[in-house]
Formats: sequence, C-alpha cells, structure tokens
Amino acid sequence: MAANLTETTNSTETLPNVMATNSTELLLNIIATNSTTDTALGIFATTSPETFLNITIGSLTNALPCNIPYNSSDAYMDANATYLTEVVTDMIEVNSYETVLDILSALQCIAAALCGTAGNAMVCDVVYSNKKLRTPQNLQLVLLAITDLTVCVFNSSMRFGLVVKSFLYGEINIKGLLCNFQIAVYYTTVVTTIVSLGSISVTRAICTANKYSRSTIRKVIFSLMALSHVIGMGYGAWKTWAGEDVTCNSEPVSQEVKNATTSGIIMVFLSLCTMVLSYSYIYQVTNKHEKSFQRYLNDGHQQTNRKPVNIATLNIAILLITMFVISYLPLPIYGLIILNVDEFRNEHICSFFVAFTCFGSMANIIVYSLTSSPFNKFLPFNKKKHNNQ
Repeated sequence: MAANLTETTNSTETLPNVMATNSTELLLNIIATNSTTDTALGIFATTSPETFLNITIGSLTNALPCNIPYNSSDAYMDANATYLTEVVTDMIEVNSYETVLDILSALQCIAAALCGTAGNAMVCDVVYSNKKLRTPQNLQLVLLAITDLTVCVFNSSMRFGLVVKSFLYGEINIKGLLCNFQIAVYYTTVVTTIVSLGSISVTRAICTANKYSRSTIRKVIFSLMALSHVIGMGYGAWKTWAGEDVTCNSEPVSQEVKNATTSGIIMVFLSLCTMVLSYSYIYQVTNKHEKSFQRYLNDGHQQTNRKPVNIATLNIAILLITMFVISYLPLPIYGLIILNVDEFRNEHICSFFVAFTCFGSMANIIVYSLTSSPFNKFLPFNKKKHNNQ
C-alpha cells in the first residue's frame, strides 16, 4: 500500500486523482484493520462525514508537498523559471513604454488646458476691445481661437481624465455615450481647426495677390469660415455615427469607421497641401515685389536698414507649415498605419497623438497672432512697446 501511495504522489496526476487515491487507501486500511468485512463497514458507516473529510484533506495536504518536487525535474523547473522571467520582463517593458506615453500625454493636456485657454481667450478679448481689429481677416483668427478654446477646454480635459484612468487601470477603454460624446467633440473641433488653418492660408494668398475688391475678399472669407465649420460638424457627426474607434478603446473597428477615418486622413493632407501651395504663392509674390523694390532702391542709390520682405515671408511660411505638420500630421499617419496593420492598434499611442493635436490648439493662436502685423501690435506684451515708439 505504501508503494502505491508513493507511485501516486510521484505521478503527474491531477489533484482530484490524488484525493481519490488517498481516500481509497483510507477505506482499505479501515477494512484491513478489522476482523470482518461487516465490522469494517460498520465502523466506516459510523464515521462522520466531517471526520472523513478532515482525514482526506489531511492526506491530500501531506501529499501535496511531495507531489510538487517529485512531479517535475530540475530541467523542467529551470525552463519554467526562464519562461516566466521573460514574460514578466516583457510585461514590465510594455508597461513602462505605455506609462511614458501617458505621462507625456498628460503634460501636453495640462499645458493646452492652461496656456491654450489663456492664449485663445486673450485673442478674443483683444479683437473685442479694439475696433480697428474687427476686420474679416481677424474674424477668421477669432473663430479659430474659439474653436481652439473648445479643444483646450473640453478635449484636453477629457483626454487628461482618460490618461488618469490609464494610470489607475492600465488601459483606456470607454464605450457607449461617453465614447460618442468624446468622438463628437474631438473630431468636430479638430477638423474645424485643420480646415480653418487651410482657409486662413487661402485668405492670405488672396489678399497678397491684390487682384480683388474688398467686398469680394469679404465674401470669400465668410464663405471659407462657414465651409470650415460645416465640414467640421459634418465630419464629427459622421464619426459619431460610424462608431467607436481607437480614441476610445483598442478593439477592432467596423468598415464604416475605417471609411470615416480614411476621409479624415485625406482632409488633413488636403489642408496641408492647401497651406503649402498658398504660402508658396505668397512667397513668390513677395519675392517678386522685393526684387522690384530693391531695383528701385539701387537705381535711386538709396540705402535702408529694412529686412527683406521675402525672407520674412519665407520664415513665417516655414513656421506655420512646420507647426501644422508637428501638431496634426502624426495622428493621421498613425491612423493610416492601424487601418492596414491591426497589431499596431494601441490606445496609449493614439492618446499621445491626440494630446499633440490639443497642444497644437495652444500653439496655433500664438503663432498666427504673432505673424499678423496689424494684430501683433495690439497684443498686451507688444502694446506698450508700440505706444512708446
């Protein structure tokens, strides 16, 4: 009987088999230690279930310490230890990588919520306080500031809350009404901002050309402003209707979501192309005027310390396009990747790029107000300097 027990505990049987073996041994011992089968069965019958259960559990407890070492060899244990170490190491690396992204996302959201709100509110106040600034061109900047203000207040706050949730639970996973609200607000405001940036470049190109009347320019500006907001609201409604995407969770998406995402990516690249073409045209016109002006100065033998307008225009164009690329291009590129490769779908990476767009709404109004000469003079930190001059 001892040999049977040793053989059982040395085998790779499961726990229920170990329990059954020890219970059988207990029954046979009771029968063997009594003179007759009837007496043994009587004793077994009078044994309470609790006593029998305690004896069985005790036998199982005694068997378990022997079962673990005898049930595996040293090589097997070493292999398991190595595998577990690799798994734990991979988990630590992934968690550290995602934590870094979440920290950077949180910092961008905080900066956008604080500095972006103050900057965009300041622009609205400056235009409201100075009648000279109430022009159609500056009205475009005001509408851009209002849209960016919405991004900084709502989108940054919601994204920061999701990042905090990621710190607590290790993932960003929202569904239902909250996800739909986040999608509607985010895509409506961001797409409106992106299209507005393209329309502002078109307005500046039209004004630089100096070929149209003021009334025509005014109509074009108001049409572009209306078009920007219609496109933004329409796309936000489409994305909300299409369903959840990676900004809410990392689950697979429907074909409607993929179609809407593809359209959004196309709009971003179209806006970028519009900006490049518009500012290239502006540079071409200013460069032509600068050369004519330089010939006039050379013919009159006049000297001036003014900076060349074409160089200043080129620097501004490079600055505006670079800011657009940094703020709004990473998310569409990532969206294009995950549309084709599902393995790269990660809510932490997406959250980082979403925070980039919020940070862009903070920087937009600063850059565009500084690059507008009539507007620049009325900014609080430049107004005193301008008055002294």
